[in-house]
Amino acid sequence: MKKATSHFDSLHPGGKIESLAKPWFEDDTVDAWRKLRMYEAPNPILELDKGAK
Repeated sequence: MKKATSHFDSLHPGGKIESLAKPWFEDDTVDAWRKLRMYEAPNPILELDKGAK
């Protein structure tokens, strides 16, 4: 196992503080719900602008 060399590396699977990053990828949390709602807000505007990415 590779030794964590930075804070970012310690968040990866097998890192010292992996458990802190795990909830970021779960779909059934309040944080996930909040992010979905946040990203849904500009969708109608972006759909009107065909050049938007």
